[in-house]
Amino acid sequence: MLGIWKNELSYLQAGAQGQDSVYAAGDGRIGFALEREYAEAAAKVMTMPVPKPVYEFAGTPVTYAELAATLQTVTSQAVTFKAVSDDTYRQAMREAGVAPELVEVLLSMQIMMRAGELDVTSSDLADVLGRPVTPLATAIREILSR
Repeated sequence: MLGIWKNELSYLQAGAQGQDSVYAAGDGRIGFALEREYAEAAAKVMTMPVPKPVYEFAGTPVTYAELAATLQTVTSQAVTFKAVSDDTYRQAMREAGVAPELVEVLLSMQIMMRAGELDVTSSDLADVLGRPVTPLATAIREILSR
């Protein structure tokens, strides 16, 4: 699963400034978590005497609409993330100055989300950390305070 927030940082920053964003993931969900939590969990797994063969590290899966609603609550800004077609998303990314090769990578991730491929519910991250994953609103506050 994706670390919060390399790919979504632009959404968070724009929303915090009251700017709208577009996405092509439809109602697809993805479980975001802080990169520091992924790193901590990875370090713990590497030191385990007998780790599981596979871990599914993720936060609670949310849609972009839920992400926008949480961002709006955190920032008190009117935030709109608008669902658009793949072509419209591609064009918006190009107009925002995203490198062409990265546009296709980002779009492919949006398509995977929309298809439900990244909608994984797992307690692995919390289990390895030994505590709950940072709640979405708290994670957003942390990211925006950097």
